[in-house]
Amino acid sequence: MKLFSKTFIGFAFFAVWSLSACKHQSEEEPAPGKALVILSPETSGKRYALDGETGRIKWVLDRSSILGGWINDLSAPSGKLILANRSLYLHAPFNNPLTALGDTVELFKSGNAQPNLLALDAASGNTKAKFSTLSKPGYSLGCCSIWQQADLIGIYQNLAVLAQYKSETEIPYINAVYAFDMSQNKVIWELGADANSNSVRVDEGKVYISNAPKNRTDVLDIKTGALIATINSFAFAPAGQGMVLVPKEHKLSLVNERTNSIEWTFTASEPVDVSRVAQSKDLIFVTASMGRLYAVDRKTGIRKWEFKADNENYHFTGLTVTDSGIYFSRRNGNIYALDKNTGELSWKAMTGDGIWQYPRNVQVKNNFLYVLVSEKTLLAFDKKSGEKRWEFISPDLSYPILHVFDENDLDFQ
Repeated sequence: MKLFSKTFIGFAFFAVWSLSACKHQSEEEPAPGKALVILSPETSGKRYALDGETGRIKWVLDRSSILGGWINDLSAPSGKLILANRSLYLHAPFNNPLTALGDTVELFKSGNAQPNLLALDAASGNTKAKFSTLSKPGYSLGCCSIWQQADLIGIYQNLAVLAQYKSETEIPYINAVYAFDMSQNKVIWELGADANSNSVRVDEGKVYISNAPKNRTDVLDIKTGALIATINSFAFAPAGQGMVLVPKEHKLSLVNERTNSIEWTFTASEPVDVSRVAQSKDLIFVTASMGRLYAVDRKTGIRKWEFKADNENYHFTGLTVTDSGIYFSRRNGNIYALDKNTGELSWKAMTGDGIWQYPRNVQVKNNFLYVLVSEKTLLAFDKKSGEKRWEFISPDLSYPILHVFDENDLDFQ
């Protein structure tokens, strides 16, 4: 059952998840300081915190050091690590295989005192605070067995939003979405989700619940759970100020999420993909098939430039923007750096063979670009020159999750 849960995180409704839950990349302001780089396991295992300039290990958080704060062996901390309120929050998804019939309220009451969300000290990895975010769903089981998982979606101010996944067959679905107030240590609202709901995300104080069969996304107020808007698409990317980017084949539209009115529509020569979107103050960058990257004026939707990468049949695996550059990786093993304003190639580097080794999850902080390649290797490049600065090979993590934080955004105790 645990193996199935791990697999689900990677593939469940992969097309819907990748489109509707795409990360909203925004322009990075130049700032002094260093990055804190953390490699996390997908499920259980050690976490390595690295110095962003040297790649040296700063601290290691292993499972045994925090086991006393978790519910049981089935709920080892997942790879979900979130920055909020100048702290790092680590969540245990609480994957429970349930075999008893009947109402489950009592089961959750008895487990509600167990902490499954930790606030960590960025300097040492030590636990600063513990929270129990379990809800009380109160549904009745049918026959046979069932599993459910409460997964942390995001944190806004003191509110942690979680989605509860449930499965009676091999296809999981969202059973409930709820908000947990960490200052009051209690659930403040809970909403039963449509069985066809596929993904949930948090952005700018709102909760987005997407439904692929109905091609719809409900927008909730994060403080009350009240419905405030409905977007007529399950695939979207938040664009700020109540606007979203909605794809449809070759077209990308900027849409008002409350009225669904279209501000502008950009037409590409190939189908666009909002699972890879980056945004700066003036430009929106979107990938398309055949190795194309477009820069579009945020106000008008007019194309500013277009870049066509080599080996057009390989897809994009990462995209991010900074104050001066746009950086992306592709399945062919290359990472690219372009001038943000002109689209001219600044540098290109090969990181793998494009078969077993290829770049994933490109992130840029301050003067460095960080990218995962192969099963265990993290590379750091100078973002201006493309020169490799260091590499770190994880001794015991396979396909880790990469987190990069600016130390200026964290409190160190």
